Amino acid sequence: MTDKSAARRLCCSIRDGISAVERLELDRRMTATLLNCELYSNARSILTYVSVGSEPDTRDFINAALRDGKTVAVPNCNSGEMLFYQIDSLDSLSPGKFGIPTVATDGKKPFENFDGALCVVPALGLDRQGNRLGYGGGYYDRFLAAHEVTALAICRERCIYDYLPTDPHDIRIHLALTERRFIYFP
Repeated sequence: MTDKSAARRLCCSIRDGISAVERLELDRRMTATLLNCELYSNARSILTYVSVGSEPDTRDFINAALRDGKTVAVPNCNSGEMLFYQIDSLDSLSPGKFGIPTVATDGKKPFENFDGALCVVPALGLDRQGNRLGYGGGYYDRFLAAHEVTALAICRERCIYDYLPTDPHDIRIHLALTERRFIYFP
């Protein structure tokens, strides 16, 4: 694949083609793996996207992290910049930019204590070098370039490729989780 738009369409098509029943099982497996790993247990805070559509589900993970007493923050991109805001419940979220569930920021200060944070990043696709295919806004690339966090991309196993097209500003991922395995990129 040499065209990012075509790669995005392909990955979305593959992801959308997974039945709801299979998706539920794959998501349960990913959530259980994530909750039982050292990255999670050692994380001081969790920065995570809130899944929509056929994305790997993060809602059960978020609820478990909140039950475990973790600080959880979700992104808000309404200002054109991705800022994270702490939440106490998924019930406090409403659709924001791109229809992504987000927290109302009325007078709230963004979450800024990224020391020891685990940042769960959405990935339409990944290649074997750790290049992540996102949705094209560059929000996570800019955030990861500016902050030292442990980034973990969540991706469907069937959307791992030998090569994906990249741009100079794209930030490589060093860790990924699929429904089958953790992947460590050099």
